[in-house]
Amino acid sequence: MDKSTKVKILLHCLGVKTEWTLTDGIENLSTDDWDEVIQLAGINKAIPLLYHHLRITHKIAGIPAELKQKLLDASLFSSDCNVRLYYELSRLLKALNNEGVPVIVLKGSALAELVYPSIALRPMIDIDLLVKGNDIQEADRVLSQLGYEFELGVTGSSYPKRHTDYVKHIGYRGKDFDIDLHSKIYGLPGLDPWINALPAKIASTDTFILGPEDFLLYLCLHLDHHIRTEGCARLVWWWDILELIKHYQGKLNWDYVIQTARKHKVEKYVHRVLHTIDKEFEGDVPADILVQLKGDNVIHPINDLLYPPKDSIVRKIYSTFVFITASPIQYKIYRTFRAVFPCRDYMIRRYSIENPKQLHFSYFVHIGTRAVEIMRTLQALSGHPKGKR
Repeated sequence: MDKSTKVKILLHCLGVKTEWTLTDGIENLSTDDWDEVIQLAGINKAIPLLYHHLRITHKIAGIPAELKQKLLDASLFSSDCNVRLYYELSRLLKALNNEGVPVIVLKGSALAELVYPSIALRPMIDIDLLVKGNDIQEADRVLSQLGYEFELGVTGSSYPKRHTDYVKHIGYRGKDFDIDLHSKIYGLPGLDPWINALPAKIASTDTFILGPEDFLLYLCLHLDHHIRTEGCARLVWWWDILELIKHYQGKLNWDYVIQTARKHKVEKYVHRVLHTIDKEFEGDVPADILVQLKGDNVIHPINDLLYPPKDSIVRKIYSTFVFITASPIQYKIYRTFRAVFPCRDYMIRRYSIENPKQLHFSYFVHIGTRAVEIMRTLQALSGHPKGKR
């Protein structure tokens, strides 16, 4: 079965009208066909959604018994994982609240409980939290006390915690879950998310979420970032936007969305995502809003985006292109400098340095390692692997 057909079948099973809907029926799918569709759902973190929609539309009966059990087991696993995540989230929020650190819960941790029919339908593997810039150090102290370890070289790359202006978030690793700590909305660094933040109860704990318009913009830019840097975007991220728009239907201030996107010069990226949501997912985005956003009318190729590139070289090309064309000059300078000369803390952890006198020598090792990586990338791009002419 080709990629396009698998994507159309998956979307059909989720209740989205596609061309495939008009020509075939799921009763004609073989066991191998179903297995491929389920694998695609797994790649896109959409197995709980798939099982839920098949069950409520009574189509689950047409699936082979062994695959039906596979869907059920995966859905139960996701549900159990989310219950444990929300227990941990409650512990985190209470600890931060006790220290007077207000928190905005981002992404799946907020969406699963507030806009999805059930928390089991939105798989999560980490927790994203946003705190005020001047609360970063206090939040870091609280997370450390709770057993979370700051991770250099994972999400913060070679950046120390103090350089929050140059990183998307600061990463922490825990026993069961990782945490990404943000101090601003990605793609909208000049926007104060607290102005429109709303009080909410998540994981049975008082906290905050982004205002619906800011949340929509954030999700669109997060998704577009993955498309431009990795060449793919999981179905669950598209579904987040669908569920958010549905939840706030008739309440979204679209004028604010347009004005904010225009002010921060991200109008084109927001338009592309919303245009795709409207055309490919029946997202019911008002037509006049899409016109006012003044995009380039590009619709993202869903058939390709739901399949992550297998070659890491492709990811590097995407990432490098975005870095060169879309990054502010001060960000480029900082990233380039830190790529060659990481901070002291990173070098000590990365190269297991025990003697401070070895620190300077380790920089030569690091530069050599980077040079080898660049040469291998160029070699792969040239199409002349070692040993071939």
